[in-house]
Amino acid sequence: MKNIIATITFSLISSFSFGFQCGPEKSEEEKFRDAESVLLFQVTATELKTTQFDGQELKYSQATYRVIESFKGSQEKEGKVVEVLGYGTGLVGLIPGIYYLAYVGENNEYARYPWLTICDVEMSTFNIEGEEFDKKFKKLRSLK
Repeated sequence: MKNIIATITFSLISSFSFGFQCGPEKSEEEKFRDAESVLLFQVTATELKTTQFDGQELKYSQATYRVIESFKGSQEKEGKVVEVLGYGTGLVGLIPGIYYLAYVGENNEYARYPWLTICDVEMSTFNIEGEEFDKKFKKLRSLK
């Protein structure tokens, strides 16, 4: 009986974890090249929004951010990105106060701002100080 319960539990967990897939693995250089912008930003606010997509109401989080450093593309000091809410959507979990290093694409027609998925976010942290982050930022600066 324990084995049956364990099998069902692991099956359910694995079905949720494979709802969203990033596609082929890309190198840091390829991600940099393909991105519209590469930004280190801090989320300052989030807001729940809705739009119509394929005849259904779609909920998404719209995050306002301030740019800490632009490694490529946008030179704006502030901006907005969105993420779709739901299972299998590649949810980032944009949280005010957290720093994100992201490969940002183009604006989309539904929310007027770039969509972010977990595949676009290189890192998220509450503190960007330290040797590990310095190395990452130096490498990105060298790709300009």
